[in-house]
Parts: sequence; C-alpha cells; structure tokens
Amino acid sequence: GLFQLKLPGDYAKRAQLTLDTQIEVWRKDSAAVPPIAWYCDAEYFYKAPEKFSDDDGVKTFSAEGAGLLAMLDGVLVIPASGQEMTSLSAAADSALYTLADNNVGAGAGSRQKSNFSIASVSGTASSVTRDVRRSEYLLRTMQQLADAARKAGTGVEFEVVGAGRDATLAAGYFKLKFGVPYLGTDKRATLVFAEERGNMRQPRLKIDAAKVTRVYVAGVGEAASQVIQQVTDATAESESPWNRKEAWLDAGDQADTAALTAAGNTYLRDNRKKTTFRFQPVETEATRYGRDWNLSDVVTGRFDGTDYAEQITSVRVTVQTSGDDIEKIE
Repeated sequence: GLFQLKLPGDYAKRAQLTLDTQIEVWRKDSAAVPPIAWYCDAEYFYKAPEKFSDDDGVKTFSAEGAGLLAMLDGVLVIPASGQEMTSLSAAADSALYTLADNNVGAGAGSRQKSNFSIASVSGTASSVTRDVRRSEYLLRTMQQLADAARKAGTGVEFEVVGAGRDATLAAGYFKLKFGVPYLGTDKRATLVFAEERGNMRQPRLKIDAAKVTRVYVAGVGEAASQVIQQVTDATAESESPWNRKEAWLDAGDQADTAALTAAGNTYLRDNRKKTTFRFQPVETEATRYGRDWNLSDVVTGRFDGTDYAEQITSVRVTVQTSGDDIEKIE
C-alpha cells in the first residue's frame, strides 16, 4: 500500500521525517454503536518528500511512502553458493518461507534485515514448482508463487507487520506473516452487502467469455515426431458451438503427458471465463470498516438476485473534516 500526507509547508515536525521513518495510521469511529476505539489501521515507511507552492504563494509539504512490504522489495534472490538458481517444489506457503528466510531472514546471513523475523507456516497451500534465477527479485517472485497457488486451488497471502499491528513486537521490529488461503476472515455467511440493505452503492457486474477453450501443448520433438497434448475446457466449449478458441503453448522439452496436461490446464485457467463484480460499501451500524470487515476479508456481495464471494483486496481511506470516506476497490 501507499500513503500520502499533505501538510502545511511550515509543518513543525517535518524535520523528524527521514528515510524509512515509520508512519502508523490510527483510526477510531466515534459514530459507531458502540464506538470503535483507537486502533492501528496501517503501517508505512516514509520515502519521499515533495515541497511546492501555488500561485498564491501557499506552501505545501507532501509526505509519501510505502507499506512495510517494501522491506522485501529491491532484494535479489541469491541461490546457495555455487548454484545458478534456487529450486522450489513444495506447498506455496513453505516455498515462500524458504525464499524469505534465505534472503531476508535468519538464513540470509549478513543480508538479513535488521529486527526482522518470519512467522511459521502450515504447509497447507497448493504446491508450486519453480526455478528462481539469481536475477529475479524476492517480492515479485513471492507474489508470482502466491498467485500460482491461488490459481491451483488453495492460495496464500503474506504481509509484513510492525509493533502497531502486532502487540507482541517491540518498536522497530517487524514480522513477515502468512495466511492460507488468505490473511483475512471468511465472513460470507454473516456479512452481506446489498443495495436493499443500504450498505452497497454503485454495483457493477461484468462477465467476459473465455479467451481460450482449447490449447495444444507442444513438448519434446520436432515436426511429426513432436509430442503434442490437447487440453480442452469442455464447460466453456459447451456454452456455445461457436465459442471454441484455440491456442498453442510451447512447453519446451517436456515429454511427460501429465506435465503437458498440467501446463495446459494452467493456461486454460488463466484464460477462462471471468466474472468481475465491483461495488462501494456504505457504512451502516452492521457494516463498519475496522470492526465488521477489514482488508482481505471475504464477504458476500448480492446483486440482481445472485450472491458473489468477494474478497476485499484494497481499501482507500480519504480523511476529511467531516469524517473518513472509505472506498472498497476490487
């Protein structure tokens, strides 16, 4: 996540903001019944100042920064001594733990991030297999592996927290945490957003047909001797006799039928029928942000007679004198 604070140009404490100063955003909701007490909603590192003045000479100081996952950004994946790559084949949360530990955790030696620890994992996410080269970056690689696990069935999410959001940590200490299949809570059975309930506005539903319904996976060999495995999304093709969309996928020197089929199924999943449902929440006594729902929770969105499982993937909070303006973005 990102943050931006616009302050008067002569803000007295701006000198205290230096690179990687820790910024905690605390919220309370006095209008809720009962009131929601102060809590730490987000944590950031201060990164960049910007100073400017308008035509009237009014000076503004803008402080900008990034979430604590920035600790994993800009870090290369360094294989063990004498190896060209790091080979992973495990449950995705275990693979992420190994990557993080070897590059920013206790297993990283002198490269370990200061005051940084990693929470244990359950090893219950879907399995992933990947060779990670030394030119790849840690955060991006972890995000790609987490996405692959989600597409395979059981995903994993991760975050870095500090003392503001984890009372077991001392100030200036950080921990990498994992959640399978997500960090939030499944609240589909108890939390429903719908126009008729007064807690939803601007719902928008879009359904895109599958981009590919049949893929030919090419393996080892050439010309007539090349191994080719056809993989079909029968459900997508049954929706319309004119909707067959074909693709060619090069799987290198792979000869195993099961592996070729798995590659084809992954490709079809990436290009399957897509349903996108977005809406903005409306604060009610039953649906208060910070108490009834939070980032990464899974809730029910009801629209046009159909229920949709919706994960809250981002929240934008704009602070105004009249109160917070909260927007959920899918």
